Amino acid sequence: MIQKWSGLILRQSARRWLSAIMLCAGLLPAARIATAQQQTKFGVGTDFIIGVPVGEFHDQNSDTGLGASFSGVYAIGRSPFHVGGEFGFAIYGMESHRELFRGTTHDVVLRVDTTYSILLGNVFLRIQPREGSIRPYVDGLIGLKYLVTSTSLSGDETHETVASEIDSGDTALSYGVGGGVQFLLTGRKGRPVELLLDIGARYLRGGQAEYLRKGSITYVDDIIIYNVLRSNTDMFVPKIGLAVRF
Repeated sequence: MIQKWSGLILRQSARRWLSAIMLCAGLLPAARIATAQQQTKFGVGTDFIIGVPVGEFHDQNSDTGLGASFSGVYAIGRSPFHVGGEFGFAIYGMESHRELFRGTTHDVVLRVDTTYSILLGNVFLRIQPREGSIRPYVDGLIGLKYLVTSTSLSGDETHETVASEIDSGDTALSYGVGGGVQFLLTGRKGRPVELLLDIGARYLRGGQAEYLRKGSITYVDDIIIYNVLRSNTDMFVPKIGLAVRF
């Protein structure tokens, strides 16, 4: 009798365990689908950029800047929405001359190099398809521009920097829109890494800022005179580069 009841209990337990296993097996594909739906893609990129002054900024400073930018993006779920950030710089002017500096024991000739730059930092929201060999995108951006002029002194022959200083630096709010197209170069569906060619542009409105341009710094005897300019800092920024998605 005891063996009979024991066998019945074991059979019922086995059925329960088997039912539980079958239930888990049935839920496994759904779990895999849910996991796949939660997967996201990251991206990093680097671009060659051209900074073209627009409007008042162009009226005060028509020099075009050349530089580079670096970016990162994060895709939200399986949607076409991405969030990201970018940092870049554009050098819109350089000047160099030699200057005689008189010391207590002897005179020395130093090279004076002045660089006129704009640093760009933005966060952005992007709409872009996640797949395909051609992937157009649209960005909305907000960030800051930092317009800076710096001068360094170096040995005329050794080129070793003796001293450096910032002649002018000012920050302006920046916001705008951008867009472009990414072309898939390597990578196929299911592979973890994709390499894309990125061609695009930004139009960045910029607030008022003070800055210098080539010719703004003059020397009268031992006195340095700065002709400081002030205007809005709107820019058009074409770019081309490479992006990696993973």
